Amino acid sequence: MRAALLPALLLCASPARADEDPASLVAVRLTRPAELERGRAVVLSLAVAPASGLRLLEDAPLTVELTGAALTPVRRTLHRRDAVDPRAEAPRFELEVRADRSGAPSLTARLTAWVCRGARCRPVELTSPLPLVVADARAPRPRAEP
Repeated sequence: MRAALLPALLLCASPARADEDPASLVAVRLTRPAELERGRAVVLSLAVAPASGLRLLEDAPLTVELTGAALTPVRRTLHRRDAVDPRAEAPRFELEVRADRSGAPSLTARLTAWVCRGARCRPVELTSPLPLVVADARAPRPRAEP
């Protein structure tokens, strides 16, 4: 009985390629440029995108933990169920942040998920810095056209 279970467990839980860099398997990125203005809340769009030929294991946990400096994310931990479309191939999250402290703001996302190639899946942990820009408070803001 044990001999029959071992190949099944290896097929389901073994990594596609154990030596692969997690950054080559999945990316955590902002879907559009993020320009912050001190004291104002801004909604950022963050996507978790598997590399070509790979997929995220739909029934496995997917967690994004946010840490930042000189800014405050409204929610620090996001789960798959928090995505705009939780069943999407590349789940996208809308997250609100406020640059409310002095200093250069930075935001880092730590992803925990399962990535699959065919029937083989592996857990992936990846930490990604997200690019942010602080708008110059002295520059005039563009006016909306009527």
